[in-house]
Amino acid sequence: MNIQTDFPKLWRLKQDQIAQIIARHRKGNLEMLKSLPDALTHKIENDPRWWDPDYYADRQVTDPSTVQLDRRLVEQLTEKLRSTL
Repeated sequence: MNIQTDFPKLWRLKQDQIAQIIARHRKGNLEMLKSLPDALTHKIENDPRWWDPDYYADRQVTDPSTVQLDRRLVEQLTEKLRSTL
């Protein structure tokens, strides 16, 4: 079981919410960059997921109540979570 590929991709944030989140955290993210190694700073600075709400423009908001989950996958996930406790 691979959670990344076996479960449906659900997206709950609207475009305006994404823009607000990015704007709200921009100053803190810039401050954080000052404490990171140069290679990581460069990587984050050039990663639009941190700075550009348009990166997420193609995401469609999904109502999770409309998604059918495979019971077998849910049971496997539940068992995996139990085994980590």
